[in-house]
Amino acid sequence: MNETETSTTMRDRLKYNQKRIVAFMLIVIVLGLGAYGVIQFLNQSPTTNPGNLAMQPTPTLLQTERDLGFGNPIYTDTPTEFTFEDPLKVPETVPVYKILQGPEELFSRESVAALARDFGFTGNSQVISTANGYTYYEGDKQLTIQPYIGMVTYSRDVTKVDSSDSSVKNVEGAAGEALKFVKAIHFENPIYQFPNNPVEAYDLSSGFAQKTPGAPVNGYFDVTVPLKVNGLSLVFPQKLYVRVHTSGAIIAANLWYPNLDVTNPEERKIVDFIEAANRAGNGQGVYYNGQTAVIPETEDFTFAQSDLAYFVSNKLLNNFKDTYYISPVYEFTNNNVQMYVSALP
Repeated sequence: MNETETSTTMRDRLKYNQKRIVAFMLIVIVLGLGAYGVIQFLNQSPTTNPGNLAMQPTPTLLQTERDLGFGNPIYTDTPTEFTFEDPLKVPETVPVYKILQGPEELFSRESVAALARDFGFTGNSQVISTANGYTYYEGDKQLTIQPYIGMVTYSRDVTKVDSSDSSVKNVEGAAGEALKFVKAIHFENPIYQFPNNPVEAYDLSSGFAQKTPGAPVNGYFDVTVPLKVNGLSLVFPQKLYVRVHTSGAIIAANLWYPNLDVTNPEERKIVDFIEAANRAGNGQGVYYNGQTAVIPETEDFTFAQSDLAYFVSNKLLNNFKDTYYISPVYEFTNNNVQMYVSALP
């Protein structure tokens, strides 16, 4: 090979290597931009940003408004006849309110950390981010915060509570401690009904809780947190409560912050009492007593009291991406079992 051919070959190889280097650099740049885009997308994605929920199919108008969000257990025996001892005269319309996302002052990232501190969690706690929010673990305590729907669930091991002190001796004292706790975590809300809370007492024996009609010697009080809007009960699909140990310690809580758009009520037409009773007879009623209820086997079910109420669909607990309102319902009461029928046409 002569000198000219050698020079030409070297120049060709140099050009070829330069092209390879340029192509490699372009690939690196493209991959880098792609990775940056993916990171940016993930940072904004509802499924990875704690507090946001994954997108789900949007329920139909019938599902979001007229359906209560759940039905009776499949083994519920629906009565064949109903007796209503308290017929109800109702207005043609009632105001409804949109349910807003948990307020920023309580559920921003900074506020969530402050809320955990209010529950007694320190910098030593383990924090796990989920699609719905955050869960804190420390010692015998656990706290789950769901910012979008505005819920907190707290529990601790009751066997590790110092039971030598019995500072809470009656239901009034328990309700007072529950209210003090609600204020301490900044959850006080005009929709919460204090101090006339239903309270149940439980005695602890060998780690088991047994309901007691009197004050427990060693146990706790379950203080229910009722909700009312415009004088009507607001029924939530989970029991909302604060559990107060006889020592005064809070050992459990399940609370929803009802952030309603009360400044923009929307009037909705409702059906009359007769239509509601007919719906009950057609099997459209949902039985409820703090959870989905199984009614006793009977041919004739008598309701001693009738009223209007509001209902929060349990779909809210799974998907805040849709718009929800508190929905008007008829509430028929038989002892401690309620039956709810949608009041919407």
